[in-house]
Amino acid sequence: MDSVRCFPKHEVLARLAVEDVICHIPSVEEGNYGRKLAVQTDQGTINVSIASKKLLTFRQSLSCAGCGAQGAYFLLLRNPLAKNRCSLELFTDEGELMTRDHILPKSLGGGNEMGNSQTMCLVCNSEKGSKIL
Repeated sequence: MDSVRCFPKHEVLARLAVEDVICHIPSVEEGNYGRKLAVQTDQGTINVSIASKKLLTFRQSLSCAGCGAQGAYFLLLRNPLAKNRCSLELFTDEGELMTRDHILPKSLGGGNEMGNSQTMCLVCNSEKGSKIL
C-alpha cells in the first residue's frame, strides 16, 4: 500500500526513523499534555504534537497485535482540510498504516485508557472491527 493512499489530500513534510520519534514520546506516567516535537523540514521547523494516545500506544509496541507487522518509519503529514494541522503517522516498510486499536471495543463498553490499547496495522484493525479477539 502506498503510504499516502490513506491520506490523499495530505502533504508529506518529512520521513522520520522510528528511533528518532519514539525516544521523545513520554511514558504514561510522565504525562503528555502539550508536548511537542520540533521536526526540521524543507519548509522550516514544524512543531508537532506527541501528546496523543496513538503515539503512546506505539511507544508501548511497534508490532501489530494481529499479524506481527512492524512499524518502520513515521511520516509527518500536513492536512490542508484541517487548518494545515500536522500529525505523525507510523507505517511498515511496505507502506501499511499502523493504528491504535481498542482491545475491548468502545461500542462494547471498552474505555479509552491505555490499558485498553494495542497497536494494529490498518488491515487487521479493519478486520477486527467491533469484535473481541
